[in-house]
Amino acid sequence: MIYDGWMADYGIIHVEFELDCKTVVDRLNSSGQDCPKVGVIIHECIYLLTQYQNPRVMFVKRQANIAAHTLAVR
Repeated sequence: MIYDGWMADYGIIHVEFELDCKTVVDRLNSSGQDCPKVGVIIHECIYLLTQYQNPRVMFVKRQANIAAHTLAVR
């Protein structure tokens, strides 16, 4: 398992995640079965989300979040 406790170490417990991949957002927000190829990754992400109180995962178009996308690809 991945340790993501650094956010909790800073007292961050209410988080919102904005992703520009609608498929991933839909999978994280649904309770249905996942595609076998990405299912393990999605389940790991869901486990990490349970570490927070009321986490929100939202879809944001890449064009609307260009600053974050630019930083992510560097």
